Amino acid sequence: MKMDGKRNSQTTEGGRRKVDLLNKKCKLLEESKDGQACDLIKYIVKKANHENKKQIIETLMKYANKGYVEHLRGFAVARMVSLISENEESYSDFFESCIESKDDSKIYWGIEGYIKIRGISSCDFLIPFVFCNDFPLSCKANIIKKLSKITNNTFDQGKPMDPGNWKESDINYEEIRQWTENGFPFGKGYEEPVRHICLEVPETFAEKIYSKLDKKLAKKRAKKQDLANPTNWLVMANEADIIRIGNKWKLPGYYMDFLSKASPLKADLKLKDYGRINVYGAYNLIENQNGYSFNPITGEEIDNWNKNYLVIAERNADPFCIDISLKNSPIYFAHHGMGEWKYEEAFVDFTTFLNQIII
Repeated sequence: MKMDGKRNSQTTEGGRRKVDLLNKKCKLLEESKDGQACDLIKYIVKKANHENKKQIIETLMKYANKGYVEHLRGFAVARMVSLISENEESYSDFFESCIESKDDSKIYWGIEGYIKIRGISSCDFLIPFVFCNDFPLSCKANIIKKLSKITNNTFDQGKPMDPGNWKESDINYEEIRQWTENGFPFGKGYEEPVRHICLEVPETFAEKIYSKLDKKLAKKRAKKQDLANPTNWLVMANEADIIRIGNKWKLPGYYMDFLSKASPLKADLKLKDYGRINVYGAYNLIENQNGYSFNPITGEEIDNWNKNYLVIAERNADPFCIDISLKNSPIYFAHHGMGEWKYEEAFVDFTTFLNQIII
């Protein structure tokens, strides 16, 4: 019993030391006037647990309102958002004050926190800010993206994934206004990109390769996917894109088969011995010839480019090409910025190239 008492005493003393250290760090944060505040915020957030979470949140709120290092106030709000639970509406007033502030970072993370605790009921307070001329564009975009997700609407369909990359033209104000007048109804949600049946039931040798690659990408999609801006898909080509391509080139059958059935859509791919690559699909094949065979500014053909070479993929602007005059072309590779193009045969054919793609 004496040993147990000693052990309990040591445990209690250790707990007190941890509390005292946390209190010290919180006090230091309150007084910090330099970059040390960032490390202190990270430290106290890392130490958060069920017993001290409220204290840490209150410390972060205080720093967000009166912290000496102004550009870290938004950082404090961001870390607070990571700690709160959904429906903790007691923090509504704080997040509203952040959104009404003139600090872009506090506004952005205030939106995140407010939607996290208020859900669909946050629409009434947030939507009017979308129509404020002096409200930061990235914060308007953040409101639209977050509310689109929780209300199953598609206002952000096809728009940049990062709200900071939105343009004013990306916001359909009339659509948002109509949605508001209708009482913020739920939408039908996003549709998945259209996939060819061969990805599920492959028949030809080429289709089996497409299917194998798609199964690898499916693992990435399962981990992370934003259907407003889908990534890591192999999709059926849009008919209009196929017509555009056909009007520009007569492409080999094997490559048209690939574009038609398994066009990569923002696929995160790696090629054995080459690293990360960007493989073009039907939707962006023509545009991605710019800088190689076409001048992106004038639209004119570049004289020193082999007119039979089509760029089908690139690695940091180093092109992978096929010779469209050949029935079954090897894959050629060249380094850019060398003064002139010096091609080497990288793969014996297109199917070998696809087989060397890893995830």
